[in-house]
Amino acid sequence: MPNGPAAVTRETTTAVDVEVRRTLSVEVSAGAAATVARALDEIRPELERHFGLALTSHESPQYLLYDRDAFFVAHRDRPRRGGDELAARRISVVLFLNHDFSGGALTFYDLIAGPGWEGIGLPCPAAAGLLVAFRSETMHEVQPVTAGQRCTIVSWYC
Repeated sequence: MPNGPAAVTRETTTAVDVEVRRTLSVEVSAGAAATVARALDEIRPELERHFGLALTSHESPQYLLYDRDAFFVAHRDRPRRGGDELAARRISVVLFLNHDFSGGALTFYDLIAGPGWEGIGLPCPAAAGLLVAFRSETMHEVQPVTAGQRCTIVSWYC
């Protein structure tokens, strides 16, 4: 069940800003949360191998619901400069729980270096059960959902 609008963290302030992120946070049972936390712990060694990083832990997952017209503007989960609580983030993960929605593409920017590729977004097609992991300093966004509901679990490894 939706708990309310999901907040945005900027430097040391966390607040709801519907011009930046129009997403609902969902509360799940303690049992479901524990299951997700165990699964995130279990995949950490594979993420460490893939990205060549030593990861110590993950943040508490967020359970998100994007209704029609919901979005999250282009952003980085880890700032380029340190100094805030997000600076420890190394790897971001998004787990798609469904695919029966339209729009809502997880879109990555600046993945290809070179002239003409600056600002070009590459969308990742959603599939139920798909886990997408990427470096937290990667620019990305969630395009507006045009139909249905986009349901995801997100977390960040430090």
